[in-house]
Amino acid sequence: MDSPSPSRRRALPWARPPRVADVGDGFVLAEAAAHQDPLAALAGRSAPVHLDVTFVDAPEAVVAVSRNRNVGFVPASHAEAIRAQLSLLRPRERLGHEAEAFVRDGVWHVWVGPGPRPTDVEIPVDTIQPKPRRIAGVPLER
Repeated sequence: MDSPSPSRRRALPWARPPRVADVGDGFVLAEAAAHQDPLAALAGRSAPVHLDVTFVDAPEAVVAVSRNRNVGFVPASHAEAIRAQLSLLRPRERLGHEAEAFVRDGVWHVWVGPGPRPTDVEIPVDTIQPKPRRIAGVPLER
């Protein structure tokens, strides 16, 4: 694993930056449809947007987190490699990488990998349906 990038800004001066993950050629995070609200909140209205993601190992998937919000899951094709890197971390160490949020066909997606993002990148098929929008707990019909 590489050492942290010196150009990364740290939100807290005493916090250690995450170790930079080896993501190979890069990948697009899975389940974008289910993560539209957090992505839109992080990215705002403009695209593409730079994000710093950290990886967290969960029982059924490796989760990508940016600014305390889940922004997607590492695709199965890369999950084992990321899990192997997570297993090598010391306590309190984090594993992360620079990412880019972008819009394709009206849906936010997150590219994790070296920039610039390829224009013909493959988008994983979503299997989780997004939650219906609600106002005061009442679901809105579409």
